[in-house]
Amino acid sequence: MPNKSLDFFIFDENQSSSLNWSKRRVIIEGIAQGLLYLHKHSRLRVIHRDLKASNILLDQDMNPNISDFGLARIFGSNDTEGNTNRVVGTYGYMSPEYASEDDRPAMSDVVAALDSESVVLPEPRHPAYFNLRVSKAMETATVVERCSLNDVTITQDPEGR
Repeated sequence: MPNKSLDFFIFDENQSSSLNWSKRRVIIEGIAQGLLYLHKHSRLRVIHRDLKASNILLDQDMNPNISDFGLARIFGSNDTEGNTNRVVGTYGYMSPEYASEDDRPAMSDVVAALDSESVVLPEPRHPAYFNLRVSKAMETATVVERCSLNDVTITQDPEGR
């Protein structure tokens, strides 16, 4: 793709300024519509299992394209769930109590909320990920604090992405 991946624009200081908020919203909506198609409207249901910014390619018009289906699972159109024998995808930590299905809106609700100001999604109870900051204030004491800014979580891997 001529514009590389989404992480190139998000995590590069020079490129991130080229994505204004309205363009970011269009990209988010395109990703959500792509996932909705894969999960609900394609002949076979496809679960990506490794969706991240580096797997979203942007075309010449900055339209998002989901890529890297190497870890994807395909289900029949009547299947509603499946099991896997191993954990795959990009590693991260998510506390089990945050992974409850009751906390997550359906993808169709997310797409509807992006298209309409009248659709309201439930407010999440906690961010899915949070960082623990450990600092040594003095040699004899270690301070551990949880960090989250306005219930918005930003994660960064060791490579800066």
